[in-house]
Amino acid sequence: DFFTHRISYNYYNHASVQFLTMVEAIGEPLSEVPLLKKRIELGDYRLPPFRPSEEEQEEMRSLLANKCGGEPSSPLIVLNCNLIDLLPLRQWSRDKFLNLGRRILEHHPEATLLLTGLPDAREPSEALAREINPDRAFCVAGDTTLRSLVTLFTLADLLITSDCGPGHMAALTDIPIISIFGPETPQLYSPLSPHNHSLWAGLACSPCLHAFN
Repeated sequence: DFFTHRISYNYYNHASVQFLTMVEAIGEPLSEVPLLKKRIELGDYRLPPFRPSEEEQEEMRSLLANKCGGEPSSPLIVLNCNLIDLLPLRQWSRDKFLNLGRRILEHHPEATLLLTGLPDAREPSEALAREINPDRAFCVAGDTTLRSLVTLFTLADLLITSDCGPGHMAALTDIPIISIFGPETPQLYSPLSPHNHSLWAGLACSPCLHAFN
């Protein structure tokens, strides 16, 4: 009852359309309920690009050199494993990220892997990095702000992430994104980036986890 502008929720649309609809409705007259009869299409909609300052880039390079014991070699691949999640059902398992990291280094031994995460994920992320390869995998979980994390995405070559926030933050940059979806669906929640590739099994029940259950 606190809403001033009421719109219809259409669960067939990408979640971003719902938010854009709410913004568009603010300028509409209140005479019609629900508001906003026009349809919003994402089409080629792009998020505004993030441009870090030279100082921000240098600070990130300094952090990476400190964590990696020198300038990291290319390709620089970010793994956002989301080891601490409020919705564990949507996690890609730790063992699968472990196997993935080892396989990446098997095929690209010159690569540098960076594990990101929230501060409370620092300890499990550091342990996972050591198991993958203590000389090629490093943890920056808890060492970044929201802004510096996006700065990292402008310097890295690839982001592999579970279904969570950093994939959407990376859509502000040109980094290639591989987003791994489990019980939710990329049809509603994939990052809005032309460089995103979503992996999804598409089981018979999919999306098996959604707003209504």
